[in-house]
Amino acid sequence: MEPVKNKIVIYTTSWCPYCVRAKELLRKKGVAFEEYDIEEVPGARESMQLLSGSKTVPQVYLGNTLLGGCDDLYALDERGDLDIFLATAYREGEEVPEGIWGPDSIARGELDENAGQSESKKDDDAEPEKNG
Repeated sequence: MEPVKNKIVIYTTSWCPYCVRAKELLRKKGVAFEEYDIEEVPGARESMQLLSGSKTVPQVYLGNTLLGGCDDLYALDERGDLDIFLATAYREGEEVPEGIWGPDSIARGELDENAGQSESKKDDDAEPEKNG
């Protein structure tokens, strides 16, 4: 049985030096990733903020797990943990099958805006029922 593979998604801006460093590290590791520039891709900023609660870039996801930003990636790499995480990632040149979920699914409209929130948070946001 083949191991489960995960898609890497990175939210960036074109002018962010930390985004450049994070992408360089991912390329050095030989993993494929999908990049979403939050200033260019409609809905990307909103989906990133919804999922992480953060407004800063980069934000790097492995599947639905937030690895963090640039400093987080380099810290994971220094500890030797990044390679463990990335062992499940698609490699450069490997085709990522359609239908693989990633945090970009919200930006593409495949998930509702409550994705990533706990059930109790969803209930808290619901409008109260009106009597009569």
